[in-house]
Amino acid sequence: MADEKVFISRCETYDPDLLRRKIEQAFGAFGGAGRYAGRGTKVLLKPNMLSGEPPEKAITTHPAVVEAVARMFIDAGARVTIGDSPGIGRAAKVAEKTGIAEVARRLGIKVVDFDDSVLLKAPADFMFKKIEIARAVIEADVMINLPKFKSHGQMIMTAAVKNLFGCIVGPRKAQWHMAAGRDRDAFARLLLELSLLVAPRFSLIDGIIGMDGNGPSAGRPRPVNMILAGEDPLAVDRIAAAVAGLKEEDYPLMRTARAMPAFAERFGRIEVVGDALESVALHDFQLPPGQDLRFGPRTLRRLLKRAVAAGPLINRRKCKACGICAQHCPPEAISISGGRVLIDRSACISCFCCQEMCPQHAIDIRRGWLARLLIRRKGQ
Repeated sequence: MADEKVFISRCETYDPDLLRRKIEQAFGAFGGAGRYAGRGTKVLLKPNMLSGEPPEKAITTHPAVVEAVARMFIDAGARVTIGDSPGIGRAAKVAEKTGIAEVARRLGIKVVDFDDSVLLKAPADFMFKKIEIARAVIEADVMINLPKFKSHGQMIMTAAVKNLFGCIVGPRKAQWHMAAGRDRDAFARLLLELSLLVAPRFSLIDGIIGMDGNGPSAGRPRPVNMILAGEDPLAVDRIAAAVAGLKEEDYPLMRTARAMPAFAERFGRIEVVGDALESVALHDFQLPPGQDLRFGPRTLRRLLKRAVAAGPLINRRKCKACGICAQHCPPEAISISGGRVLIDRSACISCFCCQEMCPQHAIDIRRGWLARLLIRRKGQ
């Protein structure tokens, strides 16, 4: 099995000078920025721009990280742009609220919306045969992936591989959630196949202030005090999961990747360079409440799906019935009636797009009744 390399560095602040040194060290561990881009190279930076929230909420990649990476490639002579397909709103508007637009203006670079797609045919052994990818991603010479270290209601955690879902243009995301259905492993396979098609040259995770609990938008911002970087997004995510204390069998992305021939050779030893994993490991990372209880044969779990599966729960005190959850529900299981949000549980696929997009953070995640009962008994 081939060895992969992942860089770790403790980093406790977004101080620009410190961050610039840390990021230069991260790229330097792989040969430097010049290994990926030179004069005239079109470099696309793909941060996490989920929604238009200020950076202190830890929902999006911090603008200081975006700026440090952008400056490094500008100094190398590259033509840099920043792009994403946010969950709510256009990239330009989200960039204003997250501080990324100010970075772009200061550096004289563009923020581009992923609003046009190119249909790519996948290899024969892929589950998903055709995937539409943002044209800006396809036309870039190099894409640099800049995710945020966060928990995630559906996928347990979002980092390098999950951030690439933003390479799919907004309206198509809902269709892909429906195609993958309620099965987390199927959605994980979509993300993994997408990562092979998009093939970012480098992934650097902003884990200085991350998020745990009810992520990816309503969780607890918390110091993680690190950056992680590497060329293989799956290897980077393996280390990110280790930092969070996740077991591979409980992490859909890793569980699915181990069963895919395309990733079998990627589960060799990872060489950690920079700081030791133990120096950044977390011992109190709060998992999202949407983590399904896994027990017994698959057939039994399927029969008891509604009793054990997690689902969205409306917090009536916070909810303003704005309708954004209904607009972003892939199976159209949410409606607004009499100023209240209603959820058709029989149609819900537990993708938690509603929870992810809610601007009031008024949607919690609640496990099924049987899962709650078993967990209470286990805790006794």
